[in-house]
Amino acid sequence: MSNLSEGQHQYAVNIVSDESHAVLCSSAGELIVQDETGSVELFMPVSIVFPAPGKYTVTLHLNGTETLSRTLRVKSMTESQGEER
Repeated sequence: MSNLSEGQHQYAVNIVSDESHAVLCSSAGELIVQDETGSVELFMPVSIVFPAPGKYTVTLHLNGTETLSRTLRVKSMTESQGEER
């Protein structure tokens, strides 16, 4: 991440099912920016089991505002193996 002002910031990352809107994984915390011209990296090891193939959304909130949203497409093992042939 870049373009953050110096100081403390609250963050939250969520992985949400597009179908059921259930939150599968959530992580929150605080990060400290010491130099606003630099960048900050977040490392969040997670263990997650997706209940079904489909679309999921990963969101990043900084200081209570959604700043980033990405679609994550999950396929079943049989779907993935069929594509390799």
